[in-house]
Amino acid sequence: ALKEKIRELQHQVNKLQELHFGKSSEQSRSFSGDLNGDHSKSNRKKRPRGQQPGSPGHGRRRHSELPCREEVYELTEQEAACSDCGLPYEQTELENVSEEVEFDVRLYRRRKRRPQYRQICRCDKVPGLISAPAPLRAFPASDYSDNFWLEVVLLKYEYQMPLQRISGLLRGHGLDNPAPGTLCGGIERVSDMLIPLHDEVVKRDKGAMLRHMDESDLKVFIELEGRENQRWCLWQSSTQDTCVFSLTPRHNAEVPEDYLKDTPRQAFVCVDRHRAYANLEQTVSYCWAHVRRDFVKLGRSESSSLEWAVKWIKRIKRIYRLNHKRIAARENPECFPEAQAELEQTVEATRQQCENELNRPYSWTTVNRRKVLESLQRYWGGLTVFVSDPGIPMDNNAAERLFRPLAKLRKASYGVHSEHFGHITAMLLSIFATLRLNNIAARPFLREYFSAAAARGGVIDAEAVKAFLPWHLPEERRKRLMSAKDPPDKS
Repeated sequence: ALKEKIRELQHQVNKLQELHFGKSSEQSRSFSGDLNGDHSKSNRKKRPRGQQPGSPGHGRRRHSELPCREEVYELTEQEAACSDCGLPYEQTELENVSEEVEFDVRLYRRRKRRPQYRQICRCDKVPGLISAPAPLRAFPASDYSDNFWLEVVLLKYEYQMPLQRISGLLRGHGLDNPAPGTLCGGIERVSDMLIPLHDEVVKRDKGAMLRHMDESDLKVFIELEGRENQRWCLWQSSTQDTCVFSLTPRHNAEVPEDYLKDTPRQAFVCVDRHRAYANLEQTVSYCWAHVRRDFVKLGRSESSSLEWAVKWIKRIKRIYRLNHKRIAARENPECFPEAQAELEQTVEATRQQCENELNRPYSWTTVNRRKVLESLQRYWGGLTVFVSDPGIPMDNNAAERLFRPLAKLRKASYGVHSEHFGHITAMLLSIFATLRLNNIAARPFLREYFSAAAARGGVIDAEAVKAFLPWHLPEERRKRLMSAKDPPDKS
């Protein structure tokens, strides 16, 4: 009993040490190689970063995607004359041309002067004074331009910069003491204008037949009766071209059930093993990446189980590879049946291996292994949903990646200080994530969106917003708004 207690305590110590001091990413760490010998830093061959010697270069980029502003530098009459006799040089058709990318950010007051014209005739049906119409604005009552509020919202929710740092940035550009309340009020006005677009995103998201769902914490620093902390839950539902975040103080199953009440029961939901998803009416597909993480954690925290954990990690890796092979052969009717059969056999062999190990006599040396295998057996039905349909992913990594902007925002801002602003944060994160999924640049998209609102007197209705839905964009506008492709995600 004492040995078992010591073993359990040591296991907990190792888990806590790995949690606080270990690597947070599994991207560059392979446990299947731990059995092949010494992997210390001195013996490990690491490929140097950057372009490798001998590899072909790409040459200097001309950056033709940027507008060009030409500047001509001419010599004065004195400089263009011979320093010996004083006769002038003759200008030729040749010239020296060079380019550089300039970064110019400045704040200035834009004063719009509109001269008034007085009537000199005696006609009664025309006004006595006229002037040019004022330029259209999405926020006509604001002392700041539409572009100003566009940049503030981008800094806050696209680049995850806290308001205090935004205020410092504006002061650095010459604006005297920008009030945080003014910035918050502008963000609120922008969010009100984006409500019709958000409603359309939510409507399309709820009707999808395949989705990912996940949740994360976001602190809301308000006091609620019956709550001892400020940890609220930011729920996420994402499809191929939509992403919706919703903030609630609850972490229970009612939230995803209420959100999916209008979703068809034949839909599939890819989730982790949170208990809130256990009783959904839709078919639940559990994440293999979380199962693999169980074996990784056990291998890290318990040295005697390292070899055993590596074997299971290799089995899971084989399932991933066979699933990728099946997806690649999806459009090939000759190769697909063979790939499907091979995957089914491997998955069944994995289930049989789990059952055989659980049927072995109980031993205190294998108690932590049994916990991992019992969890695998408990969720086996949801873990094998992908076998019957190649379109269902094996893991929930797509939802995990969409939480990265929230993680950066939470690290920089720590939380929000009102429930209302928390809902604004969830809505704006949803819109920016949806644009990112459709490969649309946020800045030109919002600029055209604000222009359309300005043409309607600062109001945009549900009918006008249909022209800005990312999945219904005209081809010409889509090409104009498409963002530069990000480097491939290797996580």
